[in-house]
Amino acid sequence: MKKNYDLSALMTLAWEIFRNKANKCETFAEALKRAWACFDCGDDNRKAVEDAKNALNIKERVRTWFGAKLDGMMVKHGEHAMFQVRLATPEKGIGKTYLTSFFGDSQIDTIENVLASEAM
Repeated sequence: MKKNYDLSALMTLAWEIFRNKANKCETFAEALKRAWACFDCGDDNRKAVEDAKNALNIKERVRTWFGAKLDGMMVKHGEHAMFQVRLATPEKGIGKTYLTSFFGDSQIDTIENVLASEAM
């Protein structure tokens, strides 16, 4: 079965990878190859997270620290990650991985509430 890709998003990601000096892409072709790899490993990364949740019998929604920040939320002070998963990150290079931590919704609150509780 043929997968449908959002080519506009693919090209946007390729340009972001190419322009980011930390990624050390010398050619746009290399950046495009990494962008395709990102799209291909996305399903594998989601499956790895779901498998880890199921293995630990976690029913609540989980997010990374950065994912919570993007949603205008913040991890409560002193909370430890529920679990960690090694995910592929081709934008840094083909075959590169990183260990990421996941926090449950019970560990996350709005930024205002977290800062107010820390001020007390």
